[in-house]
This record gives sequence, C-alpha cells and structure tokens, in this order.
Amino acid sequence: MALKNDYDLIVSDVMMPQLSGTAMCAKIKSNIKTSHILVILLTEKSDINSELEGYKTGADSYIGKPFLPKQLTSVIANLLKTRQHIKEYYTSTGS
Repeated sequence: MALKNDYDLIVSDVMMPQLSGTAMCAKIKSNIKTSHILVILLTEKSDINSELEGYKTGADSYIGKPFLPKQLTSVIANLLKTRQHIKEYYTSTGS
C-alpha cells in the first residue's frame, strides 16, 4: 500500500498477524520510494531492547502501551512540524 499511495505518516502496532510492525517499518525505510514516510510504532513491548529494535528498523517514534491519545497526537504533530521545517529549509536554500 505504501508504494501505491502517497503517505506522510504510518502508525502501526508492532504485533500484527502477517507482518510485524518492525518488519513493515524496515521494508518501508529500506525502499527509496517510501523511505521518507514517517513511521510510529505502538506496542506493549516497552522494554529497552524492543524499543531499540524498533529504532534500528528506522522507526521515527516508538510509543509503549498504554499511552494517552494526547501523547500520540503530540508526537505526530512534532514529527510533521519538523518534516515541514526541513522541507521549507531545503526549498528556500535551493539544495
């Protein structure tokens, strides 16, 4: 789906039936056509090793469950704002 649609952000659970969230993230981040997509992983696996594994696959954020909806919306807003600032910077500098 990520190859067929123009996504800015994907929020995924780590524990999914056919393809884990970390495996999905690794596929997205390793493909030049989708590597720009922000990925947030949600999981009950909040130990440091699981979190590090999520970041190793390229996740932009890793949020343990339970979480507050306000926490998720804040992370999304910050990631999108940062992405917009980067885009504006490179547009203005011509790089």
